[in-house]
Amino acid sequence: MGVGLALGTLFASASALAHGAFPQSAFVYEDRSDPSRLWVGASFGLLTSPDRGDTWYWLCEEAPDYEGVKPKLDVSANGTLLVGSFDGVSTSSDLGCGWNVPEGPKDRFVSFVHTEESDPHSVLALVSMGQPGNVFLNQVWASPDDGQSFVQLGSDLDTGLLSFAVVSAKSDNQRVYVSGNLKPDDGGPAQGVLLVSSDRGASWDYLPIPGADSTNPPHVLGVHPTNPDQVFVRVDGDARDQLLVSNDAGQSFTQLLDKQAELFGFAIDPDGSKIRVGFGDARDPTLDVDENDVGIYSAAVSGLAPGAFTRDLEGAIGCLRWIGPELYACTSQFFHGYELGRSTDGKSFEAVMTLSGVDDVLSCPAESRAGQYCPAKWPATCSLIGKCVPGEDAGVGGNSGSGGNAGTGNGSGGSGAGDDGGGCGCRTPGAERSSPASDARRGLFLVGFAALLAGLVFEKRRKTKKKATKRRGASA
Repeated sequence: MGVGLALGTLFASASALAHGAFPQSAFVYEDRSDPSRLWVGASFGLLTSPDRGDTWYWLCEEAPDYEGVKPKLDVSANGTLLVGSFDGVSTSSDLGCGWNVPEGPKDRFVSFVHTEESDPHSVLALVSMGQPGNVFLNQVWASPDDGQSFVQLGSDLDTGLLSFAVVSAKSDNQRVYVSGNLKPDDGGPAQGVLLVSSDRGASWDYLPIPGADSTNPPHVLGVHPTNPDQVFVRVDGDARDQLLVSNDAGQSFTQLLDKQAELFGFAIDPDGSKIRVGFGDARDPTLDVDENDVGIYSAAVSGLAPGAFTRDLEGAIGCLRWIGPELYACTSQFFHGYELGRSTDGKSFEAVMTLSGVDDVLSCPAESRAGQYCPAKWPATCSLIGKCVPGEDAGVGGNSGSGGNAGTGNGSGGSGAGDDGGGCGCRTPGAERSSPASDARRGLFLVGFAALLAGLVFEKRRKTKKKATKRRGASA
């Protein structure tokens, strides 16, 4: 990693600490109607690229209205962007500028959306929210028309259930899986369950998931593309996650992986021959992640068993997704030097996006929801991702800049309002370039902070290795 990139990466982390949130990419999706456009869900909003990663533009959380939670998004066959929000399913058909909330799950918290692989025009939405009396409202809704309208699948689920995720099988769209925690009637502790429907939600079987409970909740990850009975589940510990597989539609489970890290990425190869699993680190100091466990692991589906996995890439992973013939991974700038990478073999990755490489706020009409909220919030985000040094002028980009035309889907490749080709890319429009004295202060700040943060990172890794040694000694 070059010195400039390293310092930029380190500085981005400093800005994150100041703003109270660590900037990370969490999901990546392709626009199914435009093979050149990518979408990334991040901890600080949504990012889009109209040219498969050459340029990137930012969209604030307030546009789809999901502030305060990690977004769960997907893209349907006609390019509609769908985001689960507190108001229902927020949909955008104009590349993130304008947003609507269709009836059905409207005014309910939608925790998960899933575009069905059997028909990418069809979308599943999972409602999961608390109700008076210490019970929960859980519903599965389906849209056959890219999120324009929704109908509920079957009746409400058990009120003792707190559901987390929903997926359907590509080879059989009547097979639907929901994962969650279920409180028993006797008032005992909640247990992890997999709900299985073979009639598209008309009826459900509630099957126990071993090792999953209220402190280790289960999340269904995916279904094999040609075998509707093979389903994969993550059991989410504080920072020790497990990967389970069931080959008989939830009747029994086998533990495949158990790592002192967070299972953020899961993908099945397009031909169904391999699964890829990505373990990462949310950079939460309260979680004891073993840096030796993070990375990408793979195994052949034909020989799935504990011990069958090989580690193909080291370093924290935030997501995995096949887009065409390429495997995309949300990575870590601390380790890899970039935040999103892609690979044709799942082992060697090239950089697609860095945090400080986000060019500008997405350009939208002023009257649109994104146009009303996002430009004013861009300066703080610009500083958060490391494009500006605190104390320098950070102004509004977007509508007055060159940040890509959302109406046409074409990016102009500009670097944002007020960016004169050097220095801060989020300066007030028309602001003069920083003086040599300001540039010198910038350099001193970065060098000083880089040294400080390097010491902190070294100390964290030293403590992590020490704890890992103790755990290995205790288990010997």
